[in-house]
Amino acid sequence: MIEPLYHTMPKLIGPPSREDLPPILKAALNFTSDGRVRRERHVLPNLTPGVALSRLYVKAIDPVTGKIRPELRAQLLAAVPAPSNWAARITALTVGHSRAHWAADEAAYNALTSAQRADWIYAAGYTGIEEVWLRDTHHTTHRVSAGRAFFHVATGIYRIGLLDQPGQPAASNANAWAQFMFAEEIVYPTDALTLGTNVISLGEEILTQ
Repeated sequence: MIEPLYHTMPKLIGPPSREDLPPILKAALNFTSDGRVRRERHVLPNLTPGVALSRLYVKAIDPVTGKIRPELRAQLLAAVPAPSNWAARITALTVGHSRAHWAADEAAYNALTSAQRADWIYAAGYTGIEEVWLRDTHHTTHRVSAGRAFFHVATGIYRIGLLDQPGQPAASNANAWAQFMFAEEIVYPTDALTLGTNVISLGEEILTQ
């Protein structure tokens, strides 16, 4: 007959002595001046500017994708096969490997004139998109304005390749993307100075070309 074997886990019956612990536990525990364990200390990697920027991009993307109209969400669900998540797919295509997509789209946005960027700024404000700020551990402040966030996410969705999407986000189609993504028909103020169907720019932060 085989006798059952009983194994017991070691138990602490008193506060551990710092001197008796291996280095790995000394690094994970926080001791008081008299050698008692104060609390568990989680060792986290230091935030670098790169990590901070990645977090900033995600913080800028999420509020935009949260506003996407239900019909477009259904299209995205069909276009992005399981088990992938459509919102995560947009984030991946907006940021890109090593933030390469974001850098390329940032260059495209910066190449727009002040008046051309104003379309994206106005459409973002009209649909309730807000700018995002974040400070990294080097005390450097990073910002993504609402217009930039809208432009970047629209370009990320463009990379998915939906059939009825507007052309690649550019100088002239901010309003088309707003209607495609949010079903918003952009309405300009009635007291704005217009030339044909375009609103005259009074500065980048106000209106459009």
